[in-house]
Amino acid sequence: VTVDDEQMGITHIVRGRDLLTESAKQLLLIDALGFRSINYSHIPLATNQLGQKLSKQNLAPPLDTHKVSQQLLKALSDLGQRPDKKLQTANKNDILQEAISNWSLASVPNTFLNSHSS
Repeated sequence: VTVDDEQMGITHIVRGRDLLTESAKQLLLIDALGFRSINYSHIPLATNQLGQKLSKQNLAPPLDTHKVSQQLLKALSDLGQRPDKKLQTANKNDILQEAISNWSLASVPNTFLNSHSS
């Protein structure tokens, strides 16, 4: 992964907090190989009521493919991004473009729990 990131010119990576120790290992490898540094950011995970991350390995239910836009808006809200109200009726591509244009890492909360998709 570290070599791939270098070859692709990756400069920034945003990951879940569960990968913090892996990022530290990759930073050591980057330094040992003399590669340029990568800026890592780690965001909180959506969890179930037991505090387990929502994932297939923890048997989280799949997202509803008929509610992609609503789920994107909920994820953005959970990540502190405050999507514009006009996006309530937008398609997924418009929501993603707006999210990219207005992303603020400083707005991401330190934690959020029990974030269930509905």
